[in-house]
Amino acid sequence: MIDTITSVCTTQELSYMNIDSDATIEFLEALEYSLVKRNSLSVPFWSSKIGPERLNRILYVLGNHSLVSTKVNKKYAAISTTQTLVNMLDSVLDYRVSTKIHRYGMKCNRTESPANLVKTPSGIKETGIVREGFAYAAKQEFKLDTVLLKEYKTPILLNVVKSISKTMVDYSDIALDEANYMEMCEIVLDNYIDNPNNSYNLEYNISDQRGRAIYNGIKRIFNPISSKDSRALLIAPYKTIDKTDTKAMGDIYLFIAELVGIKRKTKKAKRLAGAVAYNQRKLPNLDLTMEHDRKELHELLWLTRIYAKLDILLSKGSVKWDIPLEKDASMSLAQVIGAVLNSEELLVKTNVVGNQLQDPWDIDGVRRLSAKTVGTPTLT
Repeated sequence: MIDTITSVCTTQELSYMNIDSDATIEFLEALEYSLVKRNSLSVPFWSSKIGPERLNRILYVLGNHSLVSTKVNKKYAAISTTQTLVNMLDSVLDYRVSTKIHRYGMKCNRTESPANLVKTPSGIKETGIVREGFAYAAKQEFKLDTVLLKEYKTPILLNVVKSISKTMVDYSDIALDEANYMEMCEIVLDNYIDNPNNSYNLEYNISDQRGRAIYNGIKRIFNPISSKDSRALLIAPYKTIDKTDTKAMGDIYLFIAELVGIKRKTKKAKRLAGAVAYNQRKLPNLDLTMEHDRKELHELLWLTRIYAKLDILLSKGSVKWDIPLEKDASMSLAQVIGAVLNSEELLVKTNVVGNQLQDPWDIDGVRRLSAKTVGTPTLT
């Protein structure tokens, strides 16, 4: 849209709007998105955000070219794009789709970002919490296994649109928009499939009050935070391992056992069960036409990739391992305290050391939910 505006405005008009300023660009981007969303912009909001004088200048120039219109009532004033602007675009649908792909698709943001911002009820602040590791993790690049993504696209898409599809039952008008969220999900997945060499990351992060990372990439379709299927298809930076690396092999077999759903009382027994599952090529038996079974699709995807990679590892002796193994910390605060205080009791109880596997939230006479509520920290 900015290119369209600059093509019809004179140099003097562009200078009058201060077209290269951050404030003007921010407003024009918001105007662009209002066209994509088919809504209007609030005059009071943007007047307070970029200043009434700047807003008046922009509206004066764009209004002279009939690119925007302003509706003023007693209690409401709004800015909308006009049909004149719509007619200047080659294809409104293509334009809306391409804009939404840019907004909804995963990106690779390599610019540096601060590590000390915290989201609080009163806004984003610097509270003293610094998460250098989270900031670094946000820039960690990854790719997607687009071969499996293409093979299982239909059930993956159904998982991605599960929530919005239920909403559309009550709000059927959403489907009338040819660029609605469900349509965009499929287009974005196709875009990933068509670009197998693309790299992505989580862009940047801020922390929540508990010190956890809130990554900007969570807003994107099929991001690995909100989608287990996406995590199962991640191609991470590789590490060369060989079959004599007992720790790496143990971690792989332990994760296989977890995916297959094998429960054991010791880590050694669980690793052995994982190795047996691999030898048997054990996979979950899923009917992917059923929503309940599609919840476990990530297990099938992960196991398929791990088994194929293990085949190469064991036949050639080494392999470039690029499949992430997911681990869930048991009572993470107690793990940190146990490590800081060198408390063997806490480290054993939380499965950091030792061979026994146990639930640290299992406390006699206390409900598990109550124990987690009390034991979960909140940082302010």
